[in-house]
Amino acid sequence: MPATARSVTAAESEQFRLGAPVLGLLLWSRLLAQIGESLGTVALLWFVYDVSASALKMVALGVLQTLPPLFAGPARETAVFRSRLRLVGVMVARASTLTAIPTLYAFDLLSLKRLYLLVLLSSVLAMYGSPLTAASVPTSAASPSQRRVPDSLVQSAPSLGLLFGPVFAGIGIAAIGALTLLYIHAVLVVTAAVVFPGLAPVRRKAAAEGRPGTRPRYAQELAEGLRSLLAGHRLLFALLAAVAFYSAAAASIPFMLPVLAQHRLGSPIAMGWVWSGLGAGSLLASTWLAAQSPHDRGIQSGWPALFIIAGGSAICVLAMSATSLSSTVLLVIAGAAVWLFTPIAWSMVGQATPAALVRQTLTALSAWAMASSLAGLVAFGFATDFVGPNAGILLAGLLLLGAGAMMTISTVAMSGRKIPIRAHSSVNGLMSGTGPIVSVTTQRKAAGGLADRAAEAEEERS
Repeated sequence: MPATARSVTAAESEQFRLGAPVLGLLLWSRLLAQIGESLGTVALLWFVYDVSASALKMVALGVLQTLPPLFAGPARETAVFRSRLRLVGVMVARASTLTAIPTLYAFDLLSLKRLYLLVLLSSVLAMYGSPLTAASVPTSAASPSQRRVPDSLVQSAPSLGLLFGPVFAGIGIAAIGALTLLYIHAVLVVTAAVVFPGLAPVRRKAAAEGRPGTRPRYAQELAEGLRSLLAGHRLLFALLAAVAFYSAAAASIPFMLPVLAQHRLGSPIAMGWVWSGLGAGSLLASTWLAAQSPHDRGIQSGWPALFIIAGGSAICVLAMSATSLSSTVLLVIAGAAVWLFTPIAWSMVGQATPAALVRQTLTALSAWAMASSLAGLVAFGFATDFVGPNAGILLAGLLLLGAGAMMTISTVAMSGRKIPIRAHSSVNGLMSGTGPIVSVTTQRKAAGGLADRAAEAEEERS
C-alpha cells in the first residue's frame, strides 16, 4: 500500500477514537432534527391542503424544496460545518423563517405567496446547514468492520425520527393547530444544531491533500457525468428509467397522505399514525441491509427488485384501503421498498461506471433524480385535482412498479458481478419527513461517498 494510503488510514483510526465519545451527541442531534422536520412537513402539508383543497398548491411546497439543490449543485458541499457556531447561526436564521409563518398567520398577514417564499428560504438554509445533510457520520474507522456499528447507529436516528415525528405531528395538529407546530419545529432545529458535535471528516480532507488539482465545477462535472451515462454500459439505460420512475413515485408519497387523511381517514391523528408506517418500513429495511455483508449474494439475487415491486403494489392497494390500520401496514411495505432502492441502484451505477468517472456519473444521476421528482410531483398534483384522489395514489404505485420492473432487468444484467452495497444513513431521504429537500441533497452526498470509496480502492490496488 502506498505511503499516502497508510497515512490516511492512521489518521482515520485516530479520528475514530476521538469521535466515539461524541456518538451520543450525534445521534441525539440527528434524531431531534428529523423529529422537527417531520413536525414541520406534516403541519405545512396538512395546512396548505386544508385551506386550499388543491393538491397542486400543496405539491408546490415540494417543488420549492427541490429547486435549490437542483440549481445550487454540489456547492452545498462547501457547507461542511467544522464549527458548531456556524451551524447554529444558519439554523437560527432558518428558525426565524419558520416562526415567521405562524406569526404572520396570527396577524392575518399570511398569503400563499408569502408562505411559498418563506418555505423557499427555509429550504435554502436547510440545504446549506442541517445535522441531516452536513458531514455528520463519523465514518473514520480504519476498516468497514469498525465502521459498521457507528454507521448503523447513526443511520437509525433519522428512521426513528420519521417513525415518531408524524405521530407527534398528528396529535399536535389536533391539539394546538398545524402552524403552531412550526414554533416547536424551530426550537428543535436550533436544539439539534447546538447538540451537533461538528465532526470534520479526516478521510476526505487527507485524501484531497494527496491528489493534485481541484474539483471540477458543477456544470463541467454534470456534463461529464451525462456523457458517461449516455455512452456507458447499456445497463445504465435501464437504471436511468428505474431512477426516474422511483424518484417520481417516492417524491409523491408524503404528499398523498394529507389527501388520504382528508378524504378517507378523517383526522390528522390518523394521518400521523399512517405516516409513521414509512418510518417503520425504513427502519426495518435499514436494519436488514446493515446486517448484510457488502458482497452478500442475496442482494444480487433479485430480492431488492421484488421488494420494490411489492412496495408499488402496496401503494396501488392503498388507493382502496379504508382503515388506518390497513393503510399503515401498506405504508410499512412501501417505506421499506423506497428505502432500499437508492443504496442498491447507486451501487449498481457505480459498478457499471469507470472508477475515474464515478463522481461525475453519480452527480448527473442525482440531477436526473431531482428532475424526475419534480415531474412526479406535478403529475401527482394534476391527477389528484383533475381526476380524483385515488388517481394520484394509483399513479405513484404504478410508477414504483415501473421502477421495480426496470430494477429487475438491471439485476438480471448484473447477475455475474459482485456489487458491494452498504447501508448509508443518507439514502433514505425521498421518503423522509423533510420531503424532497433531504432526498436530493443526501443522494448527492451518497454519490460523494461512493466516489470516495472508489478512489480509496484504486489507491489500495496501486
